Amino acid sequence: MIQQDSGDQSLSRALVFQWHTRFKTGRTLVVDDEHAGRPRIYTTPETVAEFRELVHQDRPRTIRDISEELVIGYGTCQPVLTEEICMHRVAAKLCPGS
Repeated sequence: MIQQDSGDQSLSRALVFQWHTRFKTGRTLVVDDEHAGRPRIYTTPETVAEFRELVHQDRPRTIRDISEELVIGYGTCQPVLTEEICMHRVAAKLCPGS
């Protein structure tokens, strides 16, 4: 009935029941739900500062070089560089004479 009135904007019946049981057991917030995946330990301020320092020491350094130096996986370095340091594109070529 609610979905008929509000269309796609309403929650599904299963989701409403799931939330109801959560709040019935004493939960007050939905934000602290458990989620799948590993914790992001490389986004602490200290490690982001290490990344930033390495990048600013040598700008044409590649992600592979940074990951080898910090002993972190390549796939873990990418989100830190793009999301935390806001580096979306890196050009490693040096242009002679410019």
